[in-house]
Amino acid sequence: MASRFVDSTKNIKGNRLVLVAEVVSFKVFKLPDGLDLEDKAIVKEYEVECDTLTIQYVDGREEEIELGWEDENDFKHPMISETFLRTADDVGMEFLYEDEDEEEEDEEKKDEEKKEE
Repeated sequence: MASRFVDSTKNIKGNRLVLVAEVVSFKVFKLPDGLDLEDKAIVKEYEVECDTLTIQYVDGREEEIELGWEDENDFKHPMISETFLRTADDVGMEFLYEDEDEEEEDEEKKDEEKKEE
């Protein structure tokens, strides 16, 4: 499997990888009657941040719409939308491999000491 985020897909010391699974969660916002969010003559842009939909209109008005409904995903059986490999460092998860890398370093030291004897 090729990955768009990593050069090598082999998980080794110096190239620690993690599999990231994006979990789908739904937030639903009730739209004003008659509004076409994709009509660029009326809507300049819109965005969802936390539990608020903000609509910026071409005429300068801004409207905030509060969350109407949110799925109650307990994440025990989540819907996975995509999985992809990332380096552990890229996603701040390098600590997951600290013990493993330390054990490997200890083994290397022991091997070197045996060779010196």
